[in-house]
Amino acid sequence: MPRSKSSILPKPSANARAAEPVAEAELETVFAIYAGLERIALAVSGGPDSLALLHLSLAWRARFAPGRPTFVVLSVDHGLRPEAAAEAAEVVATAAALGLEARVLIRGAPRSRTGLQAKARADRYRLLAAAAREVSAQALATGHTLDDQAETLLMRLARGSGVDGLSAMSPVGSLGHLRLLRPLLGLPKSRLEASLRARAITWTVDPSNANHAFERPRLRALMPDLIAAGLTPEAIGTSARRLARGRAALEQLTSEAASRLVTIHDEGYFDLDRPGYSALPEDIQVRLIGHLIARLGMPGQPERLARLERLVARLGAETTAESNLAGCLIKAGPDRILLLREPGREGLPKLTVQPGESRDWDRRCRVTVSPAATAGVTVRALETADLHGHLAAAARSSGLPRPVLLASPSAWRGAALVAMPVLGFSCTEIVFAPILTLTPLPELDANATELMPE
Repeated sequence: MPRSKSSILPKPSANARAAEPVAEAELETVFAIYAGLERIALAVSGGPDSLALLHLSLAWRARFAPGRPTFVVLSVDHGLRPEAAAEAAEVVATAAALGLEARVLIRGAPRSRTGLQAKARADRYRLLAAAAREVSAQALATGHTLDDQAETLLMRLARGSGVDGLSAMSPVGSLGHLRLLRPLLGLPKSRLEASLRARAITWTVDPSNANHAFERPRLRALMPDLIAAGLTPEAIGTSARRLARGRAALEQLTSEAASRLVTIHDEGYFDLDRPGYSALPEDIQVRLIGHLIARLGMPGQPERLARLERLVARLGAETTAESNLAGCLIKAGPDRILLLREPGREGLPKLTVQPGESRDWDRRCRVTVSPAATAGVTVRALETADLHGHLAAAARSSGLPRPVLLASPSAWRGAALVAMPVLGFSCTEIVFAPILTLTPLPELDANATELMPE
């Protein structure tokens, strides 16, 4: 890897000098999460953590799993520094020398300096996930360490996060249908650096890691004092694991409550039994509402915890209430709470389905057009302007709430309505299949860290 001006190994810190390299006998446990996988993408930046991931993964495979899995190295040119392109190219050269396939993923320079690191992180994961799928990898592995875990928990503690946020990062998460693996999460950075030094491997140092304009470096500078006070990464990591255990128990209780109290309507909305919901502990109420909104509303990041808490407080205080949140319309009465897809939002898609195709519409309905159809159709939500003449009469006779009608799919050819099941208009060559379930979609865990980030 690129060397410092003196062309020597980076000087170890006091902690690094005391740290022991990761022993080969430890690798079987460290990389146990690779078991059963045939192809894994490794995210490698050229820094010490990701380089250790690369070399220790190969050492594990050589000793414990000869020949499997295959590894593909992915390196992102994030465009934040002029040196980024050369560093990514050096990673590819290193991978090639080790006999591995490798790719550089180019993000390009950011257009705005606002939220620089957060945007870069989101773009990096998007690029890595897409590339991992392209190379047919079953999983993406990253080099997050015990130090990263401790910093993450402390950052979220500063934001007032709940159990989900404070359980921090999980060794196994997901990016859509791709597994996200963090095999080094139980190891301190100092041991990884010691492992590289033992192999005479150099690494690059990103100057932004010491830039106090960013939150994580500011917190990192405080760690020596926290460690001196007994707040070590190991202790923080133990708390994160125990909080994750508590989170799993709460998630199970939430799932059980959902199966008892929620009715899923074919028209694409949830019906929640209010007396049963009101009897739940407050944390389960927040989780249940959060899950339903995340599953039904606009795709993207989960709703913030504080907003969900305000909604739950309102539902507890008012007999009837109506709220809008994250693309959902929540209508509460004495006996029921309806969670509807909010009509009139830009998030409601318009898509074309050609003969022989099946496409998912708004994550609630799968539309299939017969191969024998003479032409494709445009699938979109019903609009207020459509409700005239026979459509207005059908809408009145359906008895459905107006928001349900205006957030339901309809198939059109030009200005002619071809099919709309909720109003009783069907067509033999077009099938609308409800796909709304209580099971969280894989992309809802894209952050792989917490349900409701703060």
